Amino acid sequence: MPRRLSPSAIAAYSLCPRKVFFSHLVRAPRREKTAIPLVIGNAIHEALEKFFGLDPTQRDLARLATCLRSVWRRHAPVGTFAGTDEERRSAERRSRYWSASASASIAAPCP
Repeated sequence: MPRRLSPSAIAAYSLCPRKVFFSHLVRAPRREKTAIPLVIGNAIHEALEKFFGLDPTQRDLARLATCLRSVWRRHAPVGTFAGTDEERRSAERRSRYWSASASASIAAPCP
């Protein structure tokens, strides 16, 4: 048993004693859904690591998309999104963003 409980744990206890028992005393793992922006950010980060690990002559927008597809399911398992339509819309937004970013970086290279 913990030596003391925080005010938030005491407030949580008044709402659901069993939740406090499992989270603070038993310390059972939580089954919370991961936030969509975190899923996307982690997948993009790993895809960029793979992409920039390639030889510079092999880097293009199509290869970047391939890198993202290769890591996507590891970060966004089935059930992460509300449905396939939400996942497809998210992919379309990322694609538009990356296309615009690639065009801008070609027009104005980094110093």
